[in-house]
Amino acid sequence: MRRKISEVGSYAELKTSLRNHFLNNHKSEGENLHVILNAEYYGDPLLSEEELGKKKSRKKPEVIVSLKDGKVQEIEKLDRDQLIPGYEKKENEQHVYYFLPLHYYQYNYGYVIFADEPYVMREDLLYSYMEKLQQALKLLRINLRLDALNKNLTRLYDKDPMTDLFNRFGYENKAIPLYQESVRKREPMMVMFVDINFMKRINDEYGHIHGDAAIRTVADAIKSNIREDWIAVRFGGDEFLIIAPDCDEEAAEEVKCNILEF
Repeated sequence: MRRKISEVGSYAELKTSLRNHFLNNHKSEGENLHVILNAEYYGDPLLSEEELGKKKSRKKPEVIVSLKDGKVQEIEKLDRDQLIPGYEKKENEQHVYYFLPLHYYQYNYGYVIFADEPYVMREDLLYSYMEKLQQALKLLRINLRLDALNKNLTRLYDKDPMTDLFNRFGYENKAIPLYQESVRKREPMMVMFVDINFMKRINDEYGHIHGDAAIRTVADAIKSNIREDWIAVRFGGDEFLIIAPDCDEEAAEEVKCNILEF
């Protein structure tokens, strides 16, 4: 179970991996097992547990795993007035349910439910089991946080802070490989240069604040008229570059006109 959690790279993968795992491996947990999590715990891993604890959650708890009689129940959300996914009260049928919190100090991010008397209860393994489960879930959140921080650092490294377009580093890392891939596949590609006329006059007569506004305006015009799979670069002070795979001459002309009319 811990290995499965350690191998995932996202919250969505966690749900899929644990469901597949517990479908075939639940001797220790018994035939009725439920793991419920607050999705916000993994939704923004950059928030600390203390900050999460202060937020009032508006989302329904999510059912990560729900086994009933050894079979997986496909239940995604759980109403707050419910505790056990798929619970049905049957006449002359009795069960004992054990509710075990998942928490980091004072912050509770979910709970686990065992029914009747599973192996972990009979063999006095419950404390060890829950400790290892919480350690694995906590480590996953730490890994997601590190991944988010690395992506932010990469974004700062590759992006121009004024325009949010790629900078020269982004050009090297993103645009050139995209260009080379289109050449290799012999696919049409647009390479468009954009610059601002009389940029020096704008700075000299109106000041650099207005010059920066002109740069941001042109950048906004470019961002508003390119596809998500295209690359836009602030190549120099007032020079821009667009690398656009799968773009023919007609589409390129339309992009040019739209930018000029922005």
